[in-house]
Amino acid sequence: DEKHWQKLRQKIGMVFQSYDLFPNMTVLENIILAPTKVQHREPKEAEAEAKKLLAMVGLSDYEQAYPRQLSGGQKQRIA
Repeated sequence: DEKHWQKLRQKIGMVFQSYDLFPNMTVLENIILAPTKVQHREPKEAEAEAKKLLAMVGLSDYEQAYPRQLSGGQKQRIA
């Protein structure tokens, strides 16, 4: 049923080979975009989770950086 698929789609994420991030948005803004728009989560809640995830991959210092300031590996971990 359609409602079931909508809930399931909210839990699925894909990272493409090119792992493009929005160049006009900071790392933190890129990360919280989907949870706030697709899952309708509160921005503060999504931001707290994003900061935790950045710490897990060792990129806490880059939350205000833009994609052009990152290496390819950093962009991939963020995506």
